[in-house]
Amino acid sequence: MDNDTSLLARSFLADWSRHHDGRQPMGWVLRDHGPPAWIRFHALPESKRYAETEDEMAIILARANTLANELLGSESDCWVICARSDEIVGSGDFAWSWIEDASDPYDAVWRYYVRKDIWKEGRYDKAITEIANDAPYCFILFAPESGRVFAPYDGGFDLFAESLDAIENLILKHSDWLSDREDGL
Repeated sequence: MDNDTSLLARSFLADWSRHHDGRQPMGWVLRDHGPPAWIRFHALPESKRYAETEDEMAIILARANTLANELLGSESDCWVICARSDEIVGSGDFAWSWIEDASDPYDAVWRYYVRKDIWKEGRYDKAITEIANDAPYCFILFAPESGRVFAPYDGGFDLFAESLDAIENLILKHSDWLSDREDGL
């Protein structure tokens, strides 16, 4: 972390380290190297990946908002993290950069932008829609008290909780949104 990293970014890094130390804040990184309390829900019925109609996009947003509400809690404090590997500047305070593989000059350099906010249903519909349409960035919401993470991707949502019990409760409520695959993907 550079000396000029903002106080807000340092606060985020302290919260993140308390729950996910050593892991980058991206859904696939957490899934591969994170806590076992993970579940993936698909955004559309029958595991369809992309919306083709406004009705399908409405399903994606309804599922996203339902899951985020249940995971994070309505109107709760959260960190908003945007990770970009392109040259476009993100919104929020620049927190740090991460190179996937420093020995490979063609590997992505990720830049993380963070800001503190309140999770509220509908507030992130634009970002969720962009991610659902394969946007060139990652976006997650992180609850600093519990460590829970809501990570949308183009096809669904990876959810990380502090316990398997919390994940089980989500599975019981939304089992028809799960993958049929044995690995849960």
